[in-house]
Amino acid sequence: MTGVWTGRGALLGLWAWVVGVGTLPGVPALAGEGRFIQVGSANEEAQLEAIDRQLRKELEKRKAAEAAAKAEAEAEAKAKAQAKAKAEAEAKAKAQAKAKAEAQARAEAEQARVAEERAQSEKRAAEERAQAEKRAAEERARAEAEAKRRRLVDELEAQMVAIKGGCFEMGSSHWEQDHQSDERQHEVCVGDFRMGKYEFTQGQWQAVMGSNPSGFSACGDNCPVESVSWLDVQNFIERLNAKTGKRYRLPTETEWEYACRGGRSGETYCGGNQVDAVAWHAGNHGGKTHPVGQKQANGYGLHDMSGNVREWTCSEYKANYDGSEKVCNNRADDAQRVIRGGSWGSAPAGVRSAYRFRFSPVSRTSYLGFRLAQGEAE
Repeated sequence: MTGVWTGRGALLGLWAWVVGVGTLPGVPALAGEGRFIQVGSANEEAQLEAIDRQLRKELEKRKAAEAAAKAEAEAEAKAKAQAKAKAEAEAKAKAQAKAKAEAQARAEAEQARVAEERAQSEKRAAEERAQAEKRAAEERARAEAEAKRRRLVDELEAQMVAIKGGCFEMGSSHWEQDHQSDERQHEVCVGDFRMGKYEFTQGQWQAVMGSNPSGFSACGDNCPVESVSWLDVQNFIERLNAKTGKRYRLPTETEWEYACRGGRSGETYCGGNQVDAVAWHAGNHGGKTHPVGQKQANGYGLHDMSGNVREWTCSEYKANYDGSEKVCNNRADDAQRVIRGGSWGSAPAGVRSAYRFRFSPVSRTSYLGFRLAQGEAE
């Protein structure tokens, strides 16, 4: 609102209502304040200066507030930027830590892979070495076994004596001293065959069977094997033939006595009439067996046919000769088999050429061994 008045000098006085002069561009409003200014009065300039000062104060205050708000906003923005930068730095650090951990994990995994490959390679190499060593050991074992087999074959073949077949008086006459009722004298013919020069030894049995059943094992490898049943011997011969490729067997009773007599007649024992010269028996044995070949040989060069150990034949025992003496009974039955020659525990009468005895095929005793034969039996 404005007012016009006439004062001294007829001056026109203008009153202005100043309300929020801030309506002028760049002038802030004086909030809640309004006043009349008398235009052209003496106090006009003072009033305007006062108002100007107040306006400047308000402006400065407003500017200060805006500056503070701006500073606060900038500080907040800066804080947010710093927080963002910190978060980004932390995220980056985490990413770097993660990348480092992943890289370390990859490196460790690679090291583990390399170590595993090296371990597997070393394991394969060790297995290959072990296999090579095993093959070499097996080859050595085969070579040694073959060498043993050849030595055994050579040894046995060198000890097999060829005996020309023929006919002879088997058994003993009634007037022969110590004649027994089952020694009926009768003529028998045999074909050509081969007979072992010695009783089969403990060392030879060990080479084939890998064990030694002998009661007198302390006697040594060159002593006769004993404590073997007829069935044991059959099993042994089967293995021996498989190992050597030969066809060994036990002699028939006829072959045994024919070989024992050495192509001679009138000899009481296998090799002569002097028992101590040809046999280990009850009178000179010393309570044990003895190495083979120490006593005098008979006419065919065979040792210990009398004494040392009794010897299995392949023939079934018949008290009254009925032809069984000429053949082998190789069946696994209970029939008694003939044993010949007497042993270290026999009296001289028991080591005679014609003396017969018999055992069940399952019987074993330290008095009983065997020798081998070859050739076609009847």
